[in-house]
Order: sequence, then C-alpha cells, then structure tokens
Amino acid sequence: MLSLLLHAGVRFHKSCCAGPGYRPRTLREVRERMTYARRTGEPIARALVRPELP
Repeated sequence: MLSLLLHAGVRFHKSCCAGPGYRPRTLREVRERMTYARRTGEPIARALVRPELP
C-alpha cells in the first residue's frame, strides 16, 4: 500500500506542528478514494489524503 501512495504522489513530509496530515490506513480506504477520484476527476493524490469523502 505504501508504494501505491508514493506512486500516486502522496508524500509524508511533516509540516510544522501538525504532521503529514491524513493518510489512508487500509486498502478499503484507498479503493474508496480512488473510486471517488475517478468519478469526480479529482487528482488521485488529493483524493487519497482527504480525511472524509463528500
């Protein structure tokens, strides 16, 4: 799963005090966000780091 996130452009840099932000923890979360990205046209990297889907 880590390689999938990295290939999609998701990085894990720590920003100031908040850390890297949301990252999916399960393959189910990854699949849901990738499906959302395909349906809406949102870039996959952005969809993968969404804490919640609309």
